[in-house]
Amino acid sequence: LPFTEDSRWLAPAAAKRGHQVLVHVPMQSLSGKDAGPMMLSVDLPEAEIRRRLAWDLEQVPGAIGINNHEGSQFTADAAALQPVADMLAARGLFFFDSRTGPNSQVVRVARRYGLLSAGRDIFLDDSQAEKDIASQLTALEARAKSEGVAIAIGHPHDVTLTLLAKWTANAGRRGFELIPLSE
Repeated sequence: LPFTEDSRWLAPAAAKRGHQVLVHVPMQSLSGKDAGPMMLSVDLPEAEIRRRLAWDLEQVPGAIGINNHEGSQFTADAAALQPVADMLAARGLFFFDSRTGPNSQVVRVARRYGLLSAGRDIFLDDSQAEKDIASQLTALEARAKSEGVAIAIGHPHDVTLTLLAKWTANAGRRGFELIPLSE
């Protein structure tokens, strides 16, 4: 998140350890929930969207792309997404769509700008119950088998991290190759 005090030092430290860093850009949701300072919203003029996105990117040094924090309304608005896609393409960054809403236009708009983009397939921890996260990991495997690739996201909850560590340790034995998001 670009508005946290720790982002400016955490991002370079993570990159130095070989992690791919994304800016989790706050964007307007359908619920009206405040996604945070410098939130991108559909009612902003293009120049302000660009200014806010530039600020977000500056706060997370070494990021290789962005994804949306909240954003169900913003990501559904193709016109609002155009300056974002244009800026990211000019900087050689990608836009990973968290798919927080059913009508996202992120991938469609991104591709018009020659911008690398993909969307989340599985959300691991809407529920933090161990059985539900395990079920989502099973759904991830099924999606990867049927589509050839699948992308999951989740939060750094203890239960999610524990189950994910166990799952990734055995993924190769089950025939899965873990690849970086950028690939």
